[in-house]
Amino acid sequence: MASAFEEFLFLEREGKLNILIVRNELQYHAVGCYSVVHGVKKLNRIAEHSLLAAERIATISSLLTSYMYPKEEIRNAWKKVLFNQFHDILAGTSIKKTYEEEVIRNFHYAIQTADDIITFSIKSIEKDINVTGKGSFFILWNLNAFPVRFPVEYEINLIDI
Repeated sequence: MASAFEEFLFLEREGKLNILIVRNELQYHAVGCYSVVHGVKKLNRIAEHSLLAAERIATISSLLTSYMYPKEEIRNAWKKVLFNQFHDILAGTSIKKTYEEEVIRNFHYAIQTADDIITFSIKSIEKDINVTGKGSFFILWNLNAFPVRFPVEYEINLIDI
């Protein structure tokens, strides 16, 4: 005999693996909160990673060049991201108008701020790199906090050859 909880969730056991399958909501009081407004969850993750990368390269740039670490810009961008992590907003249970008028705009602000900081930081470092000599060059940046291996695409400008 199944418990009331199991009957509510319509749990099933499949095959020999004994896998539990849920055919209904786990959050009966906030239906769809795990998957609703998935774009907001994606923007949240992009904003977090963008700001972390901006912090890393801005720190390096401020140590190597005269570039001033953009403390207030980073702080303001993080405030917008963190505000959007309120449980009703990030869970997708806030009102639609909030997402349309404020949440998405806040994430875009944070991402754009991070992109601007990354661009200015990298340019401040690259301007001091000596690239004189024969041949062509390119600079490759890894803004992750860990080493990565992946293909890099580089377009050769045939006019300069």
